[in-house]
Amino acid sequence: MIITRRQSLHTMGLAAVAVALMRPEAIATPMVAHGGLIRIAFNENPAGPSPAAREAIREGAGIGNRYVMDELQQLEHTIASQEGVSPDQVVLGTGSGEVLAMAGAAFGLNGGEIVASDNTFDALPRYATAVGARIVSVPLTATFHHDLSAMASKVTSGTALVYVCNPNNPTATLLESAALHGFCSDVSSRAPVLVDEAYLDYEPDLSDSAVDFLRRGKNVIVTRTFSKIHGLAGMRIGYGLAPKPIASRLKELRMTWMNHLSVRAALASLGDPDFVARSRRRNTEARETFCGALHSAGIQFVPSHTNFVYVYAGPKNRDLPRTLLEKNILIERNGRHLDGDWARISIGTLSEMQLTATALRQVYRF
Repeated sequence: MIITRRQSLHTMGLAAVAVALMRPEAIATPMVAHGGLIRIAFNENPAGPSPAAREAIREGAGIGNRYVMDELQQLEHTIASQEGVSPDQVVLGTGSGEVLAMAGAAFGLNGGEIVASDNTFDALPRYATAVGARIVSVPLTATFHHDLSAMASKVTSGTALVYVCNPNNPTATLLESAALHGFCSDVSSRAPVLVDEAYLDYEPDLSDSAVDFLRRGKNVIVTRTFSKIHGLAGMRIGYGLAPKPIASRLKELRMTWMNHLSVRAALASLGDPDFVARSRRRNTEARETFCGALHSAGIQFVPSHTNFVYVYAGPKNRDLPRTLLEKNILIERNGRHLDGDWARISIGTLSEMQLTATALRQVYRF
């Protein structure tokens, strides 16, 4: 049954939606008394938007009084062309977070069962829970990867959706291509599989993408974002790719009208692949330098395939966000990514990561 936006709002109540969309990291950053703040908390691209995107934003500001029209269709067609799908399979949203929320509502409303890992990006499970879903949580493996075998074993005739974040947030792990492909081939015949690929752009080889399954007609949904490597986090734009019936269903649950400037910026950024390549190279350099410093200092971390690193804080440093903030370094400070004594640290500029590594050595006293 297709649930319309009006029906879903009536069922779940606006209060539940508001609660589901609140995020701890949206709380205002404490003022820093002296010096500049090193902001490595939210997996942002420190380079900002591409020059082409900035110019598109400047040009578009003059017609900000108009609703977005032709550009919306142009963006859908551009994404479809690049991804090898049809335009009606493209679902735009204010960040991929809104597309995940659409999926959470579409598949989780009134007791829908969703299988997901217990330490992963929680936008979809959290939203789905707010509308009455039942979340079946599966622990990660000892290496902080999704346990695909265990997840597959939890899929039953009552499963409405299976959620996989690859690379995973917050652990920054990437699934082996063969394992993910085998999982998608098997499980998508029993339930839709949604693969969140917000950070896959940081991998030079996009053959790990699950989009190929969608092209082959499998029951697979893929979400992507312009918030990370494209540097448009503040513009709030992302997209999903889905089989046509699911795409139509998700669009019925879209909560907002797209932002005129964000659509223009996304189009410009898609037309600037050199910027994406440079951002990937800079991230890799800063990440490898940071991880090398952690290794030299004896600080444990999980090898990263993204623009953040999962670092072991330990029982003595569970207040690591507050400790680093005293040194003018802002890392993620909400509790969900510190469970088990680990912290997620985003990759900033090369100099910012060198300063952060020095601060961590002081905190850990190595």
